[in-house]
Amino acid sequence: MAVLKSKDLLCTRRMGRRVFRPSSKGLYYSNVVNDVGAIMVNTVDSNKSKYSLRQYSSAKKAHRLQDIVGRLSTDDFIKIR
Repeated sequence: MAVLKSKDLLCTRRMGRRVFRPSSKGLYYSNVVNDVGAIMVNTVDSNKSKYSLRQYSSAKKAHRLQDIVGRLSTDDFIKIR
């Protein structure tokens, strides 16, 4: 296993461990050169394009509010609206 650096993230799952390192742009990645399998990834840009600017802005406000009130479950969050 690779030596962990101060900003590395270690993810431990039943299938094993994976190290995520920050790229030069700040996005975390994992080296999968020796791995065999498939990974499905949804990017923010592809998801964001499905919604109007108003819907996206409302979602950002909702996420900020969830941070303030302590990350309630979505069901609980909807009930307090």
